[in-house]
Amino acid sequence: EDSYYVSLGDSTITGYGLKDYEDGQQNGWLQLISTAAHSVLAQKLFGDNWKNQFTNFCQGSLRADDLLILLDGEIELDDYYYAEIEPNLMEGTLEATQKKYIDNIKRADLISVAIGGGNFLTFAGKYVNRVVGTTEGEPYALDWARVGVEDSETMDELNEALDLLVPIVDALGLLDQYLPAGVEMENPAKFARAIAEGLLYGYASYNYYYPQVLARIKEINPDAQLLILGMFNPVDDWTMAITIDGEEVILDI
Repeated sequence: EDSYYVSLGDSTITGYGLKDYEDGQQNGWLQLISTAAHSVLAQKLFGDNWKNQFTNFCQGSLRADDLLILLDGEIELDDYYYAEIEPNLMEGTLEATQKKYIDNIKRADLISVAIGGGNFLTFAGKYVNRVVGTTEGEPYALDWARVGVEDSETMDELNEALDLLVPIVDALGLLDQYLPAGVEMENPAKFARAIAEGLLYGYASYNYYYPQVLARIKEINPDAQLLILGMFNPVDDWTMAITIDGEEVILDI
């Protein structure tokens, strides 16, 4: 009866896409949709008392970096956080929201984490829309040092990767996928470059902050069991690994 489960993540864990999902309900927080994966797990664990032994701390558009911010990690706040996350903070202020997160994580026996889609799809899409002018506002700054890219040699490699990605973006049909309905593409090369930049920056930020998220959770509650959801390895016979507390952890996914 004392067991407690906390789910952390983005819109995939709020139940986005399911028929009972209400976009924007409680600012996207705390939607207890009974058919969502985390709710199904809670019901199997706790039966009829599942709503009292489970809390869903998830929000649409959340990136790994934003989750680390909400866990009171050591991280610089950026333009995306101020525009997309801060207006919808669960407790109104960052300090109060961080306390809510940390208090519940300390109490939990089981913590599930599903984060990363916001780094790729959401950030990249919003960045592209601002670059090409389909959304008002300056494009979000791509602060490569903030995502662990600080030396000139690595930046040169990134620019080479971008040059390779631009034609791939076009070949994959991503120009049409990211272009809002009814909007005419005036500069395809600029559009393709923006998509490549957004996706590559999203990858860099995810790769840099995801291990820090897991390490911070273990720092808050070293005894809780961690359940990692939503990770996908697109390359056969390629091992994925992350580093937590200086030790390499192999992910068999």
